[in-house]
Amino acid sequence: ECKTYRWRAHTERKGQADPRDAAEIEAWKRKDPIALLERRLREQGELDDAGLQMMDRDILGGIEAAVAFAEASPFPLPEQATDDVFAV
Repeated sequence: ECKTYRWRAHTERKGQADPRDAAEIEAWKRKDPIALLERRLREQGELDDAGLQMMDRDILGGIEAAVAFAEASPFPLPEQATDDVFAV
């Protein structure tokens, strides 16, 4: 199980203050499951810098492909805008 925490504000709107305590956010950053897994894999000899760089390239490549697909895709028709939406 990987419990995670949203470090940044809920939205990126300017002028909207984050009501959470900075110490709380920093405490959760120290418990980041991705960083903890990386450290564990390195300690066990399962991951090195080259392996991490390869994973980063693969992940970023997938993200870039998804963004390109989204940007090249047409907008849905208005009557389709809520298809596959859990709650409207």
